[in-house]
Order: sequence, then structure tokens, then C-alpha cells
Amino acid sequence: MFKNFVNKNSYGIYKKIKSKINIILFFVLAILFMWILISAILGDGKEEENTTVGNQSSYKPAEAVIDGEDVDETVYEKEESIINTFVDYCNQGKITEAYNMLSSDCKEALYPDQQSFENNYYKNIFTEKRTCNLQAWINDDNYTTYRVRYIGDIMSTGDYENSNKYQDYITVVKTGDSTEYLSIGGYISKETFDDVQIETEEISIKVEYVEKYINYVDYTFSVENKSDKTILLDSTKNISKTAYIITNDDKTRTCDSTSVNMLNLKVDPNNIENITLRYNKVAGSNDEDKEIHFTNIVKDYDLYMQNRNDYNDFLELMIKL
Repeated sequence: MFKNFVNKNSYGIYKKIKSKINIILFFVLAILFMWILISAILGDGKEEENTTVGNQSSYKPAEAVIDGEDVDETVYEKEESIINTFVDYCNQGKITEAYNMLSSDCKEALYPDQQSFENNYYKNIFTEKRTCNLQAWINDDNYTTYRVRYIGDIMSTGDYENSNKYQDYITVVKTGDSTEYLSIGGYISKETFDDVQIETEEISIKVEYVEKYINYVDYTFSVENKSDKTILLDSTKNISKTAYIITNDDKTRTCDSTSVNMLNLKVDPNNIENITLRYNKVAGSNDEDKEIHFTNIVKDYDLYMQNRNDYNDFLELMIKL
């Protein structure tokens, strides 16, 4: 009888201990899951900007990854709030308010009206409620560019791996009146030029402005044809080698041939056309553009089209920036 009593008592104690162990195990697993979830939101893919001490990962969103000094913490908090406001407007479907936060240069280059912003940005990304995390990318005197990762609402689904993720580079543009605007879609800034040109008896080429993107730059030229024949700014046979930029450290920046259409390079007699050429340049690189070279200007387009192989009346010009 005593033996049975001991066995029953021991079993009861075992059940109580097992129950407590299960409860403790449940809370441990729950805490571990939340830690993994939060780490995924704040630190996914941050090999560049994370530092590891022991088993702890340190996320430093104000640390500029590509160029410039780290963003001041006060400035970062302000700019983070601006970007979060933009995201909140998009999450709430307040398209007008979100569009009004864009810089005038960004609107002109990518989203000339609210409808184009809605169709080409808002509807592509904000198909569901989004959260975002930021990483300072470039810190310049006039702007700060952040890598922005849009993440689905995984706090409600708990499924990070299968959530839709988007990445953008958003620039906070500092204006003279202390008002900040956003450039989105990888667009960074616009720089205009004053009286930078080359001129001959037949043609005048003036550099109007350059628009900087995260992976390239677009130069826009005003090309005046002063002759009585149609001119072609480049034959496009090998434009990456015949229309190029020389940098201050004598490197060559090539023209992106995939963005060029021959018809867009034509200038009719006694006419002026704006022509844009794209050159490969990663934002934040320290080399500056020094010269723009055009080595394959076709002086008589009609004659060239009749016999491209034998035509040899080309003009070479160089513009110092």
C-alpha cells in the first residue's frame, strides 16, 4: 500500500513538473520566434552595414555605406520620419499627399503627373500594407540617399520568407527654404550647366543638365544643326566606344547602348533638338566627369543611310565640363 502511495504521489509530482516545463518551453519558443521575426524586419541582408560582436548583430541605419560621413542621429531621425510619412500616406491610399512629397525634379523626370506616379510606383509596390527599413547609402551636402526595403505586413501573417519585398533608393533633398522633398525610383538629383558647349560651322552642342540615378547618369544636350544636311549625333554602330566620358582620373565612362535609338539622335537642317544620352555610373563614386567625347558624328544622314559601309564623313568633338 505504501509503495502504491509513493508511486501515485511521484506521478502527481511528475505531471506538475512536466506541465511547468511545457509552459516554460512555450514561452521560450514564443520569445525566440518574436526575436527572429524582429531581426528579419530590421536586419535582413545587411551584410554591408552590420557589425557582429560575439553572437550579437548591430544594425546601424545612419552609417553611410557607399559615400560620405555617417548621418547625424538627429538628422537621421527627422529624415526617417519624412520617409515613414510617405509610406504611411501610400498605405492609407492618400496618393495626392504622397505625390506632393516628391521633388519637382523627380516628378519631371519620372512622374510628370499624379496618375503616372499611381500607375508606375504606387500600384506596383503598395498592393498590400508595407513596412520599411532604411539604410543610409550616400550622405552628400545637399541630399541623403537611403536604401529602402519595403516589406509586407508580416506582423499579421508571420510569414517573412514568402512575403513580397521591394527595394528602392529614396533621396531626401534639402532645399534652400529648409523644406525637404523626396526623390524616389532610384532618382537622386539634377545639376544644370552654364555655357558648357562646343561649336563648329556645322553644329553646336551644349550641355544643358545631368540627372543622377543610383546606377547611371543621363546627360541632356541641346544640339543645333547649322548645316543644310541632316546630322546624326552618332551612327550607333558602337556607341559605347564612340560616345563616352573621360573622368578626372582618366577612366572611361561608356554610353549605354541599350537606351539609344538612332532616330532620337537625328537633327534636321537648321533645327535644334534636345538629346539625352545615358552613361554608366554608380552613385557615390568619387571620380568626376571631365570631358564628353563624340567621335562618330554623321554629317550627312541621308548619304550615310544610302551606303553605311563606305561612308566616312564623320566629325569628332570634345566638350570640357
